[in-house]
Amino acid sequence: MPRVLIIEDDSATHMLMSVVLRRAGFECVVADDGARGLEELTRGEYDAVVILRHTKCTAPHLLPRIVVCSAASAATLRDGDDFSLASAFLQKPLDIETFRDAVITAAAQRRPFKAPTASAHSESAPGAAAAGSSFTNSL
Repeated sequence: MPRVLIIEDDSATHMLMSVVLRRAGFECVVADDGARGLEELTRGEYDAVVILRHTKCTAPHLLPRIVVCSAASAATLRDGDDFSLASAFLQKPLDIETFRDAVITAAAQRRPFKAPTASAHSESAPGAAAAGSSFTNSL
């Protein structure tokens, strides 16, 4: 079963996202901020990551599997962000079918990401995390 990490601070929104993705066959793990998202990311393998626009990502190897959600206008979603290579940019309120399809597409981009352990790290391995990868809230 493919796994998705949802980093979303609004409980109603992440509950809705989880229900939609579980119905699509995903196992969902929720983190309510960037720090918890990074913590979850280092504990397991994820096929896709859903994040808020104001979450900063210093893990460029993950970008093809990231779906960015934002209340910002569609015209500004890519301007000046760290996410120019993200799989999808979706404006809130989300269209549920578009959201589901975007996560399915993102999850299909690569093999599951597994964070390195403290004792083993290989940047050349497919799906390996770069040293110092992180998600933080910019608010």
